[in-house]
Amino acid sequence: MTGKDDDDLRSTIYIVVISAIGFIGGLLAVVYWRVGVTVIGALSGLVITLFVLALAPNGLIQNNIGRALLIVGMVLICAFLVNKFQRPAIIVSTATSGAFAMGLGLDLVIGSQLAVSVAAFLAGGDQKPDTVYEADAKTYVVLGLIVI
Repeated sequence: MTGKDDDDLRSTIYIVVISAIGFIGGLLAVVYWRVGVTVIGALSGLVITLFVLALAPNGLIQNNIGRALLIVGMVLICAFLVNKFQRPAIIVSTATSGAFAMGLGLDLVIGSQLAVSVAAFLAGGDQKPDTVYEADAKTYVVLGLIVI
């Protein structure tokens, strides 16, 4: 978003496109059950990695390539594990993903740095220089609530 007049149209397009992709993805996950389970595992791997990276200011890994390798590796490992150990892995995957989503929602209310950390870790410092993650006490409280 650039602050120009066409931002309203652009944000509406984003909402419509993301909602349509989510609806189609949900239908595919229902029809192809194994794909849905794999996506749940992959999401859990992403969430766990973002949580671990958020434990230190500027992330535990400062190198963008190292972060990308860690994220991709954890996504693949969790996607495999959820297919290997279905019932317990689905329970853990949905619990961790839900807790992280609640933590992000809480972050937006109290104004901690968790959402900034997600943007900084996924976009990288070169593409988004304004998203510098500095952990504060509120962020650690939110991370602790996610664990609880």
